This record gives sequence, C-alpha cells and structure tokens, in this order.
Amino acid sequence: MLPLVSALSLAAPPSSSALPAHASHASKLNTNFHTLRNRTHSLHSPPDLQDIAARHRAQLLQSLQARRPSTNANRTSAAARASLLAQPRRAGFSSSPPSPLVNMREYFQSNWNVGTPAGADCGRIRRVGPAGDGGKNVCFDALPPPSEPCFVLSVGVGSNVGQPSDFRFEIDLHRRLPHCTFHVYDGTNFNRGPILDAPDFVTFFPKDFSSTVWRSYAGRHIDIFKIDCEGCEFNSFEPYENMANVEQLLVEVHGFKGHADVEHLMTELNKTHGIFYREPNIQFTDGTCIEFAFRNRGGRSL
Repeated sequence: MLPLVSALSLAAPPSSSALPAHASHASKLNTNFHTLRNRTHSLHSPPDLQDIAARHRAQLLQSLQARRPSTNANRTSAAARASLLAQPRRAGFSSSPPSPLVNMREYFQSNWNVGTPAGADCGRIRRVGPAGDGGKNVCFDALPPPSEPCFVLSVGVGSNVGQPSDFRFEIDLHRRLPHCTFHVYDGTNFNRGPILDAPDFVTFFPKDFSSTVWRSYAGRHIDIFKIDCEGCEFNSFEPYENMANVEQLLVEVHGFKGHADVEHLMTELNKTHGIFYREPNIQFTDGTCIEFAFRNRGGRSL
C-alpha cells in the first residue's frame, strides 16, 4: 500500500504547466466565467431585483395618483372650472375662418379630428347601445368605479317615424353601470306625442331640453352627457362654463345650421373637452351630421 501522502499527490490534478496548451486555455476560460458569474450575482441578487421592482411600482403609483383627481367635488369647484377654462383655445382646424364656399361635408372632413390639438385620448372605447343609429361610443377610462356616484344626463330618445322611442343606449349603459342615476329629456319624439315606455330606472322628463334646463344642473358633476335632439345642441349648452362639470359628452352635431353656428359650438366645447371619437351619420343624412365623443381635458385619469 502506498503512503497516504503519495496517494494524495497522485490524485492531485496536474498543474497548468503540465497540461496541453488547449487544456490550459480552457481552464482559464472556465475560471474567468465563474468569476464573472459571481460578480454579476453579487450585483443583481434576487433581493436587489425585488427592491428595484418595488421602487418602480411606487413611482408608477405616485405618478398615477398625481394625475387622477381625488374626488368629483374637486372637478366641479369654481377653482377647477376657472383653471380649465383659462387654458389656451385649441383651434380645431386652421387660423382662418371657414369659407362659405366650402360645403359642410368638406368642412367636417378637414376639421375637428381625433389625433389633432382638438383631440383627446382614450384607451378603452366601447360601443353602447345598437351598432347603428342610436348607439354611442363611450370612454370607459372616464367612468367612475362602483364605489363612486354616477350621473347620466340623456337628451333625445325619439327614434324614426313609425318606431317606438329608443332607449337602447340607456338600457345597455344601465346594464353595465347599474349604480348610475339617469335623467332623460325628450319633449317631441318627432311630434308623435309623449313617450310612455321609459324604463323603470330612468327619471323621464317629457319636455324639450334648453339652456334654462341646463342651468338647473349647474354645479352638478355629470359623468355622461348624451345629446341627440335634431339641432337643439346649438342653444342648449349656454353658459358653456358649466361644461367643465361634464366628464364626457356624446353629441350629434347637425351641419344644416351652417359654418358659423357649427364653428362657434365646436370652439366653445373644445375649450373644456377633447374629441376622442367621431363618425358621420350616413344612414339618415347627407354626411353633414357627425357623432362626436368628447372627454373632459381635466377629468378622470388625464
């Protein structure tokens, strides 16, 4: 039997000088790899990565909280309205007034578009109500959670002649947001008499909407203001300062009033609200009636 010292010396690996050249090179590479791995591990150990992720989450949460108004009351205060209305006018088309030689279809084609200074963003646009006439595109980013009050003001539910009144938008919205309160106005229903088939969840007012009615809502926060009343939009929003209380506005603008009236209406609305969606009504008009969806420039999540 060999002595213990001799056995250990036989089992010991040869020195690098005794290895072939390629084996010695491989040994050095292996040593360098383990050294680099150990240094990387010491710099980015799991606790370090968790700390970095936690800091990023905290910074993101702080940023979101800073952008979100804390309560509805803050958005309807006099200071909030004054701040919003003091923002620079956002022209929807150009610095020159619209020419009477340009027809309304060409005017709408070139002006008041999404993605311009007149526009606003929305990440979750959902169709509410029917796919065709009567349905509206709603920005769900701007809606309150179930824990907060929700108020919907809807003007115009009269459908086409020979058809019953159209509450499909309100019914679909109530299905998605059952905690909302609904006030609905319609006094004419295309001159076919009063509306008698309003859903139970609706507080229905069988009269025309006007600036006088609009003033009665001064100071009240409105989450959705839907208005489709065959031209009443041109005299229903005054005073325009009260629009600062509206989170989002869904309105069909009827071009038969002409350039001056349309330009005045859109310019006033655009002071407080940006367009996040638009579509022409080509089923029942010549393309000069446009559905616009606005959201408040200082509202929820902006």
